[in-house]
Amino acid sequence: MTTISTRMLAKWFHGEYQMPDPIIADPHVEPGAKAKTVDLSQVDFAVLEKKFAKSKTKNIEAQQLRALIERKLDNMIRMNASRYDFLDRFQKMIEEYNNGAMSIEQLFEELVNISKDLNEEEQRHVRENVSEEQLAIFGILTRPGPDLDPKEIESIKKVCKELAGSFPDFPTNDEIEALDQPQEEKMRKLWNRKS
Repeated sequence: MTTISTRMLAKWFHGEYQMPDPIIADPHVEPGAKAKTVDLSQVDFAVLEKKFAKSKTKNIEAQQLRALIERKLDNMIRMNASRYDFLDRFQKMIEEYNNGAMSIEQLFEELVNISKDLNEEEQRHVRENVSEEQLAIFGILTRPGPDLDPKEIESIKKVCKELAGSFPDFPTNDEIEALDQPQEEKMRKLWNRKS
């Protein structure tokens, strides 16, 4: 298996690079290392779909896109747990493919669709005019829930902004990622700080 860089992956998406083998996206991430965000918004899906249609290695290319989506989903859910519906949708899609209910072409099409939806979701906080933290609180307060009118939505956003501001110790992404470190690594870091 070959490990590739994000730059090589971007070139592959734009047809400037041919993948030699199946790949692993970021295979050896050190515990506590900062997670890399996969920017699927930079992918030209029309080009990607044309490339896939002509490809002789469709399984490999679908697996590469699947790995990117898994990574992006992991990062997005860490920021906002109300996004688990995307993970459920993704897992059901993979399960259907594994059970033979869809072809590789159908899987790839669904992977492209979910990628587009994830890109849209990732920008939702900008459209809603709230921070990522405020959007997470908004999701907790409104999901699942009744349809709200615009006035109610604005009222809830105001509450979210106030709530997010009332948590001075709200953990940063680095602090959240540090929670995933093995205990030994945490102790080593603490020891090094004291030395």
